Amino acid sequence: MTSIPPDGDLPPIRTTGIGSWPGTDMVDAIKIAFSECPDLPYLPELPARGPYAQMIGRSTAFLAGLGVDLQPAGWRLTDASSRDHRQAISTLRADFDLLEEHAQGYQGTIKLSVAGPWTLAAIWSARAVIACSPTTERDAISASRLPKESLNSLPNSSGG
Repeated sequence: MTSIPPDGDLPPIRTTGIGSWPGTDMVDAIKIAFSECPDLPYLPELPARGPYAQMIGRSTAFLAGLGVDLQPAGWRLTDASSRDHRQAISTLRADFDLLEEHAQGYQGTIKLSVAGPWTLAAIWSARAVIACSPTTERDAISASRLPKESLNSLPNSSGG
């Protein structure tokens, strides 16, 4: 619990924005973010520009040394960066350039939202579970009807 300072003055409260914006015009979005939240402006997220501009796509742009690829089921780690990953990096750089142009003369903190390591790990873990799951209900039913002896003959992790 925080206490009120002895002089009675409360620390200043700063407001900012969070979340995805509609549209694709980053220049207008940055102008609005600076005018509506002058104490703590932020770089908006415009997911309508494509998956590389959405939260996970933007976050992949910060992954130095890791290859990322966009599949129909979502982003996944790979041995080399895909075109979509390079597009995410390029889009973030362009957004930073626009932010720099608009923020000329501004002195203060600017907020940037990205997915953290736990969110990215959860996204990729969920993709791995989905990829290992039966593809259809029929496949799941077929697997459940396998004779026990065929299941026992499958190799296990100890090489058996």
